[in-house]
Amino acid sequence: MKRTMKETLLRVLILLAGLTIAHLGVTLFLLADLGADPFNVLVQGIFRTVSEGTGWEALTHGYTHIAICFLIIAVLLFVDRSYIKIGTLLCMICGGPIIDFFTYFLGFLFAAERSLWFKLPVLAAGCVILAFGMTIGITRELTPVSCGVIMFLMYCGRVGSASFAVALLEKKARPPVR
Repeated sequence: MKRTMKETLLRVLILLAGLTIAHLGVTLFLLADLGADPFNVLVQGIFRTVSEGTGWEALTHGYTHIAICFLIIAVLLFVDRSYIKIGTLLCMICGGPIIDFFTYFLGFLFAAERSLWFKLPVLAAGCVILAFGMTIGITRELTPVSCGVIMFLMYCGRVGSASFAVALLEKKARPPVR
């Protein structure tokens, strides 16, 4: 099914809106420093290890995010190119800078050590905002309830990562082979 340029542009704008909202949520739970989703734990671990080991002041979570995503794209080029589409590229390229943007503007809230009673609502808000943003970004042929269930499973760690959930959604959305 060929899409018109207008449809494609609208879908890209909706994806970017969902991506921005979702990464606001990611930023909140990174700033709360009470844990993160598996992918951002990997990014944060590599970021902290490299920045502490080398002393690079310019290295950020966002730059590390982009570097890891480029490695994932390189692997996908050899393993299965069918997953690489415009949405994949946008998510992998824009995610890190969006996190850096929100970290820059919200970092002042966490300049001083905060109590657990401050961090817990921030973490909860981050999870809800992340789920809402991802639902906007990936709802194409699915109902809001099924997207909500997948977001809940991701949060609970049962699915493991957003890319797995998106792949699951895309497989479900494909018409059956006859």
